[in-house]
Amino acid sequence: MQSEIRVGLLLDSVQVPHWQRSLVDDLLTTGMATVSVFAAQPPPSVPHSFLFNLFTRLDRAAFSRNSQPDALASMVLNAIQRYPPDALASFPLDVLLDLRRHPAPLVFPETTSGIWSVCGAAGEPWYLMGMQETSHGQPVAQVQLRMQTKPDTHPVMLAQSWSSTHPVSPHLTRNHLCWRASQLILRTLKHLHRTGPGAFLQWAGQQPVTGLPVLPAIRFLQSVGMLSRYSQAILQKIRQRARFSDQWFLLYRFEQLNPATDFPAFTRIMPPKGMQFWADPHVVFHENRWYIFLEELPEGTANAHISVMELRPDGSYTLPQRILERPYHLSYPFVFRWQGAYYMIPETMDNQTIELYRCLDFPLRWEFAGNLMTGIRAVDATLLYHDETWWLFASETDKGLKPWDELSIFYTNDLLKGPWTPHPQNPVVSDVRRGRPAGRIFQHQGYWYRPSQNSSGMYGYGLNLNRITVLTKTDYQEEIIRAVTPETAEALEGLHTFSHDHGLTVIDGFWWKPNS
Repeated sequence: MQSEIRVGLLLDSVQVPHWQRSLVDDLLTTGMATVSVFAAQPPPSVPHSFLFNLFTRLDRAAFSRNSQPDALASMVLNAIQRYPPDALASFPLDVLLDLRRHPAPLVFPETTSGIWSVCGAAGEPWYLMGMQETSHGQPVAQVQLRMQTKPDTHPVMLAQSWSSTHPVSPHLTRNHLCWRASQLILRTLKHLHRTGPGAFLQWAGQQPVTGLPVLPAIRFLQSVGMLSRYSQAILQKIRQRARFSDQWFLLYRFEQLNPATDFPAFTRIMPPKGMQFWADPHVVFHENRWYIFLEELPEGTANAHISVMELRPDGSYTLPQRILERPYHLSYPFVFRWQGAYYMIPETMDNQTIELYRCLDFPLRWEFAGNLMTGIRAVDATLLYHDETWWLFASETDKGLKPWDELSIFYTNDLLKGPWTPHPQNPVVSDVRRGRPAGRIFQHQGYWYRPSQNSSGMYGYGLNLNRITVLTKTDYQEEIIRAVTPETAEALEGLHTFSHDHGLTVIDGFWWKPNS
């Protein structure tokens, strides 16, 4: 068993934002670290304009109720040993986490694994992360965990994650990035604890080198531009919601045996009046018929259910029949065949489970067959049987984070009994542009392809077809072969599921439906 990691926290004071307090609580709960606090006198603040400071206060006041839990809520660190900052020079530490608003160590202490800090894509401090990206309408923002081992050297990027920006509020963008930062730190400390300082530094030496931190001051003219774009974005959202409602629908194409990707040539199937959307289609070819399993949400209801419809080559189809309903939300009906029977894994994150159902009479009658996992908040579980191993791909979430950013993998030799082992690289992807599953993994010309969602800027913005190049119990790699966005799929505002079986390809599309 590895010894505890000696972690030092360099803070402005013991009054810290919620995400930092939560990180300390998680560290102490794991039992893998001792934590010491060095509360330094805050450095002189960067002279942002008065208008910028007013803007940030207004933004948080307007949107803080939507950021629960609020990463920036002020909390006190209790029951943790505190030391003066000058004690750093002789204090034995493995890692010093510099979590001040302006990370710049007072002294460079001796550590086995360096000084770590959190910043944005351009090296801006954590409290400014996502500000420029949101204000300029960019769809994604980045959070980085950096390490420095010597003074005046360029830091190494230990971990990074890309998240979607909020269309209006920099506060909500930063809230998400701060919670993601706490996860990056905790995961990387677990890596250090598991491998030890020697192997960890060897691994860190292979990570990309980044630029030095920057401390940008937001001037008056920049603040005017931010406030102007902020006001325009809010007005645009108000007008859009007043005139339109969001709706998901299906699109399909029959094309021999290869998956079709010329999406502008697909045919639409629109939900009937009273149905808010049809989404997450999964195609099954059974006894010379094509069945589409889908998520169905009637207008005025909170939780969707699973339905099935038959689609014929001439374009005619049956109306969906409801086949599975629970007191919590269901979606993403992943259907597969195993040992002569059909099974389904619907998305059941609201129940904190990954549930398995067995078909009694295809395609209408299903029974609960057991939980593959419990106590997990994950969406869009997708199975693949490869190399005599069951692989489960899913997007996990925690602390109020949206389940759009990351991909985790679990594996087992026994589908029904488990246990399911987390992949050591989890999350194997931490990028909102390609993490979340978007349909059944399929084989084409000897390669496995994984559809994934692109939720940059908005949920369900686009999808990718990724070729899996490495899938083992120690490594996972994939590369994007085809990226589809509304710009390449005409007359769509978004799309986020891809399914193919025996010559039929089905996707779901999004548009803003005019209010009647």
